[in-house]
Amino acid sequence: MSMTYTDVKNPSYKNSDSTIIDCEVKFDGFDDYLQFTATATDTTDYGVDIFNACVAGTYGTVAAYVATKTNAEAVATAKKAALLQSINNTTQLWQTQLALGIITDADKTTLTAWMKYAQEVQAIDTTATSITWPEEPTTLTTTTTEASSDTATSTDTTTTTTTETA
Repeated sequence: MSMTYTDVKNPSYKNSDSTIIDCEVKFDGFDDYLQFTATATDTTDYGVDIFNACVAGTYGTVAAYVATKTNAEAVATAKKAALLQSINNTTQLWQTQLALGIITDADKTTLTAWMKYAQEVQAIDTTATSITWPEEPTTLTTTTTEASSDTATSTDTTTTTTTETA
């Protein structure tokens, strides 16, 4: 279905990538301007046309995107939740091993580093105007293979090194 329009006003970018434009469009058959969101990849031809015309300046300068505190806070809150979920997924097995008393010293050191990282993430104030996110602990795993010249057997030895960053 194609709709025709006669005018567009108040175009403004909706995101920092400048890939979404909010505007008001006067569509044929409607008395008032209607709120409209246009993208270069819109599913309708007129949506793509409106986006391209706005970018070209046909309807005036497109207002720059302004990150609102609410928007920035929502992004920070979502990032914090995703990081905490990732931490939980990463440490779940080690936590079970710790509870059962079967964790290795190396894994206990790694778990401690991840739990300190979790505390740092939990302490993040998502309402702050500037956030410095803590760095994830790095876990390096190397595998070495030893082979005997008399037999075709090999032994895998895994070494885990955990580095905490402040």
